[in-house]
Amino acid sequence: MARATLLALVLLLPGAPSAATQAAPLTAWEAVRIALQTHPRVRAAEAEAQAEQEGALQALASFAPQIALSASASVSDRNARFQDGGEFGDATSPASAAITLSQSLYSSGRRALTARSAQLRRRAGQLGIAAEREQLALDVMAAFYEVVRNEAVLAIEREVQALLSSQADAARRRQEAGVGTRTDVAFAQSRMADSRARLASARANLTAARAELEALIGFEPPALDPSPPLSRADVAYETALDEARIFNLQLERTRLAEIEARLAAAQAARRYGPQVELQASLQTVRESTPLIDRDDEARASVTFSMPLYSGGAAASARRQGRARANAARLRIHEVERVLQSATSRAVSSVLAARAQISALESRVEAASEALTGVERSREAGVASTVDVLDAVREVQSAELALTDARRDQVLAELELMTLTGRFKTAWER
Repeated sequence: MARATLLALVLLLPGAPSAATQAAPLTAWEAVRIALQTHPRVRAAEAEAQAEQEGALQALASFAPQIALSASASVSDRNARFQDGGEFGDATSPASAAITLSQSLYSSGRRALTARSAQLRRRAGQLGIAAEREQLALDVMAAFYEVVRNEAVLAIEREVQALLSSQADAARRRQEAGVGTRTDVAFAQSRMADSRARLASARANLTAARAELEALIGFEPPALDPSPPLSRADVAYETALDEARIFNLQLERTRLAEIEARLAAAQAARRYGPQVELQASLQTVRESTPLIDRDDEARASVTFSMPLYSGGAAASARRQGRARANAARLRIHEVERVLQSATSRAVSSVLAARAQISALESRVEAASEALTGVERSREAGVASTVDVLDAVREVQSAELALTDARRDQVLAELELMTLTGRFKTAWER
C-alpha cells in the first residue's frame, strides 16, 4: 500500500509519467527526472548550500552597522547608623537605558574581499548542487541499464534452458531408440544443471538490480524501456577535450576553489592592517544616586588600531595564504591532466564499444547459423549431441557478451557526456 501511494504521488510530479501513460515502459530519462525531484540526496545538497550561503552573509554582516540596546532597573533601600548615634536612610529606584552604534569605517579592504568571497561561496554552493544532481543522475542511469542488462540475461538463460531441455529429451529418446549413448544424456543433464544454476543467479542479480533502482527513484520500477538514452553521434577527441575544458563541472569547481584561495590569501595579508571604527552611544540614567535625578549622556568616538608586532603571526599568515593559493593553482593543472586522460579514455571506450557491438552482432548471427547447421548434422548422424551442446553454449556466450557490450556502450557514452558537460543539458531537455 505504501509503495502504491508513493508511486501515485510521484506520478503527480512535473516530468513524471502521467496516469494516462503509466502503462508505457519507463524510460531512462524519466527515471532520472523522478530521482532528481524526489531523492533526499539532492535536498541535502541544497540545504548544505543554503547553510554555506548564510555563513557568507554572516561574515559580510560584521562590516555593517551594529546597533545594540541595553536597559536595566533596580530597587535600593538603604539604612545606616553612624558611630555618634545618628541614622541615615534612602530609597532609590535607579533605571538606565542605552543605545550603542558601531560601524567599521576602514578595514584595509577586507570588506570588499568578504563581499567577493560571499559571491564565490554562493556559486560554490550552486556547483555543489549541480555536482550532486549529476552524480545522482549517473547512478540512476547505471542502475537503470543494469536492470535492463539483467533482464536480457534472464531472458537468454531461460531461452537456453528451454533449448537444453529439448536437447536432453532428444538425447534420452535417441538412447532409448538405441542410436544414442548414455554419455550424450549425461552431457545434456550436466549442461541442464549448469543452466539451472545460471538461471537462479540471473534471477538473484535482477532482483538486486531492481532493488538498487528502486532505492534511487523511490518506488518499484515498472517495465523499463531498454532503448539507449543517447543518439549515436560522431565522437572526436579534440572536440570532446575542448568542450571538457570549458564545461566540465569538476574543472569549474577547481578553478573556483583557486579563486577562493587567492581571496583567502589577500584577506590573511590584510587581517593585520589598520582598522578604523566609529562608535556612538546615547545613555540615560534615572535616580542613579539620591542627589541625581537624571543623567543623560551622548558620546561619539573614532578608534584607530593597527598591530605593530604580532610575534611573526602576520608574516606567517601571509605565507600560509600564498602557499594555499599556489596549491589550489597546481590542483587546476592536475585536474586538467586527469580530464585530458579521462576524455581520451572515454572516447576510446565509446569507439571500442561500438566496434565491439558490431563484431558481437556478427558473432551472434554466425553462432546461431552454426547451431542450426550442427543440429542438422546430428540428424544426419555426422555430429554428436556434445557438438550441439557446445554450439548452444557458443550462442549463449555470444548473446551474453553482446548484452554486456550494449550496457558498456551506454555507460561509456554517459561518461563522455559527463566529462564534456553535456550530460546535464541532456536530462534537462
